[in-house]
Amino acid sequence: MRRPIALLTAVLLTGCGLTDGPNRTGSVWLDSLDLGPQGLESASFGLRALDVDTILDPGVPSLNGVGTLVLGGSDALESTTSLWFSPSDSTRWVRGSKDERGTWKLELVLDSSCSDPDGIEIRMWSGIKDTLAFLSGISMGTAERTVSAACVNDSASNTGRVRASLLDSTRVVFHSSQDFGLRLVAPGFESRQIVAVRLVDGVDDTLHPGLLEGRAAWGMRWSDRGAGSLASTLGWGKRLRVRLDDAALRQALATRLGLPSVDADSFDNSVSLFSARVGADVHVRTPGTARRFRLASWVIRHTDISYASIGSSVGWSSSRPDDGASMEGTLVARDGGAGTVRVALLSGSDSIPFLTHDGQIQYTFVLLPGQEIEAPMYLDPGWTKFRFLLEDGKVRFVRHVLAAPVAADDQIKAVEGGVYVFRDEAVAKDGVARVRFEARTAFSRILNRGAQEVWTDLYPVAVQTDSVINDNSRIDLGSQPLDSVTFLFRRRITGAVQ
Repeated sequence: MRRPIALLTAVLLTGCGLTDGPNRTGSVWLDSLDLGPQGLESASFGLRALDVDTILDPGVPSLNGVGTLVLGGSDALESTTSLWFSPSDSTRWVRGSKDERGTWKLELVLDSSCSDPDGIEIRMWSGIKDTLAFLSGISMGTAERTVSAACVNDSASNTGRVRASLLDSTRVVFHSSQDFGLRLVAPGFESRQIVAVRLVDGVDDTLHPGLLEGRAAWGMRWSDRGAGSLASTLGWGKRLRVRLDDAALRQALATRLGLPSVDADSFDNSVSLFSARVGADVHVRTPGTARRFRLASWVIRHTDISYASIGSSVGWSSSRPDDGASMEGTLVARDGGAGTVRVALLSGSDSIPFLTHDGQIQYTFVLLPGQEIEAPMYLDPGWTKFRFLLEDGKVRFVRHVLAAPVAADDQIKAVEGGVYVFRDEAVAKDGVARVRFEARTAFSRILNRGAQEVWTDLYPVAVQTDSVINDNSRIDLGSQPLDSVTFLFRRRITGAVQ
């Protein structure tokens, strides 16, 4: 207890502000206890990543009708938007003159004007047998009909409107006993939120999208369009999972200090790290972007894995002996059709709630064949991370038990009038080719947690000056996204703990 108490005392006595800046407070007394920052040294090292994976942000896939309905994507993220209609459901109709010979059009109202009006493709299938699979983005084969559409700006309301001729009303009546679906694919269209959607004819007959499980019958599926970039759009984003060569970095620091090498399975306490400024070359692709970088890290104590075949359930449990934390329950893998699976976790008689990418709460979600996701829990206990993968007809449920929870430095330089002021050099924006950002927490763990695995995620967060529309942003980095680090540190007396 003496170390935390002494550090807190130093903060209170000196009036030190808790920011991400190097902490230069201290005293001879603290220094004598191996706690103070006296005798600070600085050293720079090159960084090498063993692996760099481009992943979608954590979050379970949204169920139909949940979250944000989007048209388009970006040059880094691609969306597939699925709409399902049920003409036999009288509650979805608004009748006009009941003249059945008008030309039917799909009408969409978007939340903002269009910067690129073209490039929208609409595909139609009738007689859909598996609605859930369709709304989940599963391939339906060749479409019966494909038409192109464009977006027209409405200057009065500053919105965009899409109108596309689809089919005549006699065909709608002919298929009145069959459901049909539309897919909107627009890889070259900068994403916009859809705020209204309907089918209309020339005499005011209107057909609204159907209902599935009491929710609107639309679904979104997102996919990555290229590795090596940090990107975001409406409700989705992607980050880089970087596995650094921590052994090489630990050895380089030991050599710099003239210390003997530390065994890979030891905790190295040779230094107290006060700052770790990471350098990265960036290419800001989206005008108006202003984002600060964060390097999130977590320490894995051990990993538990359970498997469940589609249509079955299996018990699971995980625990952390260090503090007695534990969880247990049942993994339920229901058949979702077309090779998909519907996943739920039960704890006793209750379902464990998860968060979607855009912060919605769900108690179940759909996995596609080959799909792997990181599933953050609502009311996360902080000592475990969940991952799910559907492969070869089985759900693989991975539970990483953490020795240290997820944490990241915020690049805060000061607080003025209750508002955070972020370090300029840590913000990627127009005209900036290189950033340097604080990652003290991640590198303290990498240097001092040799006996346990440290994972890191690199991702950007918007600052007040960011002006992109609908969160459409892209920042490209090189094959080695983090190329160097400069440490501000102090040697410790204690050394390595074997």
